[in-house]
Amino acid sequence: MRLRSEKGFSLIEMVMTMAIFSVVIMVVANSFSALLKFSSGLMKSEESNISGMVGLEMMRHDLSAAGFGLPTSYNISGVPNYSEVDGAHTLAAALNDSATAGRIPRALVGTANAGIATDVGSDGVSYQSLGNSDYLAIKGSSLGTQPAAQNWSYLNYTSAPPKAPKTWPTVGSNLNAGDAVIALDRSISSTTGGYDLLKDSTGRFWTTYSPSGLPASFSPLTPQDVVYIYGLGGSGTVPRMPFNRVDYMVATPTTAGKLPAYCAPHTGILYRGVVRHDPQGGNLEYQPVLDCVAAMRVVLGWNMFDSSGTMVSDATKTGSGMVDTWTNLAGAGISCSVSPTPDLTTLSAQMLSAVGDPAQIRTKLKVIKVYILAQDGNKDQSYTSSSIPINMYSSEEGATPLGSTLATYTLPPEMTHYHWKVYKLVIRPKNLVSNQ
Repeated sequence: MRLRSEKGFSLIEMVMTMAIFSVVIMVVANSFSALLKFSSGLMKSEESNISGMVGLEMMRHDLSAAGFGLPTSYNISGVPNYSEVDGAHTLAAALNDSATAGRIPRALVGTANAGIATDVGSDGVSYQSLGNSDYLAIKGSSLGTQPAAQNWSYLNYTSAPPKAPKTWPTVGSNLNAGDAVIALDRSISSTTGGYDLLKDSTGRFWTTYSPSGLPASFSPLTPQDVVYIYGLGGSGTVPRMPFNRVDYMVATPTTAGKLPAYCAPHTGILYRGVVRHDPQGGNLEYQPVLDCVAAMRVVLGWNMFDSSGTMVSDATKTGSGMVDTWTNLAGAGISCSVSPTPDLTTLSAQMLSAVGDPAQIRTKLKVIKVYILAQDGNKDQSYTSSSIPINMYSSEEGATPLGSTLATYTLPPEMTHYHWKVYKLVIRPKNLVSNQ
């Protein structure tokens, strides 16, 4: 008869087995933890990229619409007075075109390296701008937040007004009765070739829309005229200005909890500031676009020369159609590709004039490039970024002529444990003569 074996594991064998098993578990756990950390970081990075793409598409749209529905002259019915941003908003008010009565609005205007200023938005929250970022204002009728701002129509001449404006097959594309609109008269016999802003006998430069027709003051004056009708806002809107306006800036809300806790020091939020019409009184409605932004830079590409290399100083004339000059928002930091190199003193004076001249902007500005330095993921203690300054511009704009203080961004020590990404937007505004 065979006896059952009584052999088993000794205590020493069991202890050694447990020790080996523990080591294996620790190694696997550490590997899993590292993998989880990497996966989490990658996920946060992808979330950051996705949110950036979604938010920045709004900015791309706004820049593409710069100049849409803007008046270019006031020849027909006199010079109107209008107001833009309330003077309490320091940086924004500095970009008003209404400081001089009847100023023709600029499609795009801004301040390079704008500085620090505190502003109170329409929500009552205080916002402090980052001192090392540009401040950008875009103007055009379609930039408003109300549906009416996205719609337009036109009206032909009739000897017995009113006449019904053009309606579109898609119902949502039409203006509604009571919408606040402006009327721009385009005449083929006009000596200026512009779009004249119409106003009534009281000096009001806007009217309320009616599907059956507009008042005589806002209707075509001769058979050669066509009036284009652009919506600014819905019923109850009292336009301060004959266009809508949005501003882009990087700022930090001073109210605790408004800036995400995971943002690096010295960063803020890229905001879209919608200028409110009355009765809100020219305040800005701050809409967040992208979190954890360290800086925003804007570069402008101009066509200032014709095909023979001669500078086109006439504001009504276009050049060769090619970008040949790059500047910042202030018109400074010349980088010119024309050969032989033109007299830079003359060119510099011309560019400083161009950024302030609505006609030069319409005929010479071809490209807008926006560079946004934003945090890419959460803080990573195992990572230390290089001390080399981060390049903000592309090589074609010329880093040295544009100025090293604007072309690069040097991270302070408390920002080096974060990954950074430079978002680049390249836009050719469709409503400027230079791109038509």
